[in-house]
Amino acid sequence: MIMKRIKFKTALAIAVCSSVLSLAALPELKVTTKNNAAINSSNASRQGAGNCQSTNTYSHKYTAMSITITGHTFTGTADSIRGRGNSTWGQPKKPYRIKFGEKQSVFGLQKNKSWALLANYYDPTFALNAVGFELGKRLGLPGTPNHFLVDFYLNNDYKGIYQITDLVQVNKGRVDIDEKEGWLVEFDYHCPSDADEIDFNTDYPSNGKLHSFIKSPEDLPNTSAYQFVKDQVNQLTRTMFSVNGFPENGYRDLVDLESVVKYVMIQQFIDNFDFNNKAGDASIGVAPGSNFFHKDKGKKIVAGPLWDMDLAAGVEKNNFPKHYQKTDNPVKPKHPFYAKFFDDPVFLAKWKKAWDKHKSDFQDMTRVMDSIATHVENSVVKNFALQTSSGGNPWGGGGCFGMCPDAPATVQAYKDEVGKLKTWWNSRINNFGQQITAMNIDTSKDIEESKPSSSSSRPSSSSSRLSSSSSSRLSSSSRSTTPVFEHSQPQQHGMFVRGRSVSIHTQEPSSVKLSVFDLRGKTLFSGNLGTGSNITWNSESLGTSKVLMIVVEAKGESGRVYKFTGRILPNRGQAYDP
Repeated sequence: MIMKRIKFKTALAIAVCSSVLSLAALPELKVTTKNNAAINSSNASRQGAGNCQSTNTYSHKYTAMSITITGHTFTGTADSIRGRGNSTWGQPKKPYRIKFGEKQSVFGLQKNKSWALLANYYDPTFALNAVGFELGKRLGLPGTPNHFLVDFYLNNDYKGIYQITDLVQVNKGRVDIDEKEGWLVEFDYHCPSDADEIDFNTDYPSNGKLHSFIKSPEDLPNTSAYQFVKDQVNQLTRTMFSVNGFPENGYRDLVDLESVVKYVMIQQFIDNFDFNNKAGDASIGVAPGSNFFHKDKGKKIVAGPLWDMDLAAGVEKNNFPKHYQKTDNPVKPKHPFYAKFFDDPVFLAKWKKAWDKHKSDFQDMTRVMDSIATHVENSVVKNFALQTSSGGNPWGGGGCFGMCPDAPATVQAYKDEVGKLKTWWNSRINNFGQQITAMNIDTSKDIEESKPSSSSSRPSSSSSRLSSSSSSRLSSSSRSTTPVFEHSQPQQHGMFVRGRSVSIHTQEPSSVKLSVFDLRGKTLFSGNLGTGSNITWNSESLGTSKVLMIVVEAKGESGRVYKFTGRILPNRGQAYDP
């Protein structure tokens, strides 16, 4: 496990699954509140824009703390912790949010102030969020959170296996967009709990208006300053549902279809309850939960990041929250907003192509599940013993209505639970693929995506920021036969991983420095690769069984600096060697 803080200019933001690959014990994350104070949250709800659920909604307040991660004590003077979440906060194993007084790097990731501690209360495998994030990285969804599994202690009391992750927020290394003229919106069925939350309902679809929160920009001078966000979201929904001629009515100029394809495909494949089955109540005013879309200044609306996937893998409303109930839920989403995309033959063509291209990535997730099981096995017994200690149902009471699975009492029982997930997953692959085949999609209908229209950006006299696109900083999978991200313009820059080979492309001749680390933060290679606009490097000499984390910094002749991060995974079928 990475215990050593990795220091270099560009934060290492490629740890999507690195926390689950080491065979060592889980790192320990220990929080001590000031005077051992309790972390309190209260039921709080206001109607806000309406069309929302007011139950299981909480207001969370920060408590001062100190924090240590496996021997490293953070020395900030204003560090704090609070609860987070809605329905999960009502459970015995509670999720938290950590806020440092100043930006800190956790496990070598991009420095940020705020981090989430996910309890994964509903997931007995600890794998669902991890696998969802891994798929987001492999398919190239911008802003997909990085994460690590840890043993969490609060005021010296063990609280169980937790997952520390990036937050879904606008910031470098996360959703990297203009902080004032870009936006991040969450579609969520909960009513607002705090007075400073800004919510609204979309104008369309009429049979399932999306209850929405504006997560960014933050701290604008007044509520009217946020109107441009509402206008741009509603421009998309109005064009999709009210303007004649869909899909040839210009809606494609407003939204990045590639991102919607990947976002919806992952959500539908894993059968995320909050994305699909919960959203099946759209006709009575219930929107999806924890669904995010964002837009950078002057660019199209983009789907994602992914979030909140522990209620996935066959959870049904009539037997909530039991997993693995069905593997044949439809490919097409239930909510009318997402279902509308499937009326566009261009979207369908991109859908079929994405499945053909990334099916192997979905298949490979069972290997990731096995690595998670091995990684946490030293902690699972004490985790589940803690959750059963309060009596009542096997998970400590609350939320499961007597339907949760028996908590695994042994390592083997836990691995059996992972085996159930793998069986469900493999069946889902077969069923999902059969459904797509039966759709008889004509992939020749695909077209190159257009640039955003001038009406889709907020007018501004300021120039756009000079930075590489967020997609060019995404991790790549060594098993992809084509780049995990693609550009419509051949002169675009990026880092592509094929097998053990890394190709670095810049828009001008550049001097290129490459650094490679293993999962423990040990430098395996660091050196200059020379000058050029297309440079290739091969990692064979470093072995084929290691997870290699790559950082590239290239300085162009114009003085522009290109920064990319990525990783190379072991060859298919090989065991991970940390």
